Amino acid sequence: MEFTLDSSLRLYCYSLPARKEDMESLLLKYPELPGGYEDLTVQATGTVFLWNEKGQLRIWGPEEALAMNAAYNVDEYAPGALAFADNGAGEILLYGTGLSGLGVYIVETGSIALDSDAAWVSRDLNGILLRADGAELIFQSDPVDESEITEPFLIESELR
Repeated sequence: MEFTLDSSLRLYCYSLPARKEDMESLLLKYPELPGGYEDLTVQATGTVFLWNEKGQLRIWGPEEALAMNAAYNVDEYAPGALAFADNGAGEILLYGTGLSGLGVYIVETGSIALDSDAAWVSRDLNGILLRADGAELIFQSDPVDESEITEPFLIESELR
């Protein structure tokens, strides 16, 4: 895999690349994806990143994004927005137009709306991965034990 990350971020694990038909299905429903999303998911899906060895950011592949948007009723609660990632702490990342304009916001899964409770994270996924924009908002989990941090490894997943 070839992608650049901010020095504070580390790829922890990943799954297989997105299938062309899954990306096409996602683009039919959500024609505007966050910058960097397609570049990442054509290389790997289900990518999990750590920030300063803590927390996690899990970027869903297109197939999983469609399933999660349906499961969380994102179209009903945040029309036009795309949920594309989670932080393992009950929060998801939405790409849509909120109070600060078009960009990535973090919301609790029990309060999915691009309203005053939605915190601005970054203009796009590139900002998160290349500059660690909003990392202090995303990475809420406890630090990962140093003994568990290895080279990035492949995980098997039914969804891409």
